[in-house]
Amino acid sequence: MDLVPASLIIGQEKKHSRLYIHTTPLVYSSELKKNLSKIKIDRITLNESARHHGPLQTVSFEGYVERITYHNPETQFCILRFRVSKTDNLVTVIGHLPRPRPGTEMGITGCWETHKHYGQQLRLISTRTIQPTTIDGIRRYLSSDFVKGVGPKLIESLVSHFKGDTLKVIENDPNRLSEVKGIGKKTAERMAHAWRNDHTIRSLIDFMQAIGLSPAYASRIYAIYGDDSLETLGNDPYRLVHDLPRIGFSIADAVMQHEGMSPDDPQRVQACVLHTLRAAAEDGNTYLSMMDLESRCRKAYNIESGPIEDAVQKLSAAEQIVLEDGLVNPPDQAVYLQALFEAESGISNRLKTLLSLPAHPYTINREYIAEKVLRHMAIDLSPDQIQVITNIFAYRVAIITGGPGTG
Repeated sequence: MDLVPASLIIGQEKKHSRLYIHTTPLVYSSELKKNLSKIKIDRITLNESARHHGPLQTVSFEGYVERITYHNPETQFCILRFRVSKTDNLVTVIGHLPRPRPGTEMGITGCWETHKHYGQQLRLISTRTIQPTTIDGIRRYLSSDFVKGVGPKLIESLVSHFKGDTLKVIENDPNRLSEVKGIGKKTAERMAHAWRNDHTIRSLIDFMQAIGLSPAYASRIYAIYGDDSLETLGNDPYRLVHDLPRIGFSIADAVMQHEGMSPDDPQRVQACVLHTLRAAAEDGNTYLSMMDLESRCRKAYNIESGPIEDAVQKLSAAEQIVLEDGLVNPPDQAVYLQALFEAESGISNRLKTLLSLPAHPYTINREYIAEKVLRHMAIDLSPDQIQVITNIFAYRVAIITGGPGTG
């Protein structure tokens, strides 16, 4: 039996333990249209017509996280079981969500997918924070590892005392928490701090989604700026270029573009130049030619040459970058990050110093040392590699390289 895409679960028939849904099919028959208002199904999926006639339908639910099946703290990718409100239906949700906790109430929007091994899953598109208002919801929220060392008995006493105002008290008047037996000043402070922490993370998630970015970035930003995260993003977002390498510029740029900043704004262009030089350095380039720098900024970030040249001069005057003449084929300037220029110049000066000193013949037994080293190694080397190890003791400077990924 083909099933139409569901847009919203609205109820449950307890007698048959099946869901009633309202649907918005992309292609449907007249017979289906007659019965569209109530369709009884055992599971929700996309039919073949929906798969081949237009974009996937999104569905939105409200409920709470029942349990976390998997969570990667680095990428924030998670697999969780989500309990839909007003039903006993559990949905498997996959996507990026910072610091998921069982008991967290939220609204979610996503698209249905069918995994060949795990079956039907909802691919997360966005989330919406919901502050629990019921006693059960508050109890679940506080029980979700909200504060280390605050167990079920203390949480039950807290909810019994303040009832529906529990979270309001934690947020606005945490000193009152000591009215509950077993909660002292330090525990009250920890609970208030945990609330601010969680509130900031949730606000960051909402903000990331509002400007079109993944909510996975929220926890990484919070790890740097803590409770000042939103204030930092509002006042000085391009700090991320320095504090969160590689992805910081894209996040900051999305913030400022959302605020209507001009693509040629000097602050944006300078941040773009630094970001582009750092990205090049991670790819193994100690500098970029001026023409290459301009080309990368123009193609990736829609910035013309004039503003880039102005930004380069200002950054050079501020000693954040270094310009060096002398490139040939074609003639151009080399643009370095200050730290990389100093490192490269330092190595060059050390080599010049070594060359200015007379070489003394080595008297060590190179073959003996190489043999001892090889005896303790767990791999077999080629004749050329053995020769390198043997001859390395005959030189004052050696550059050791390897294949990709070998360091």
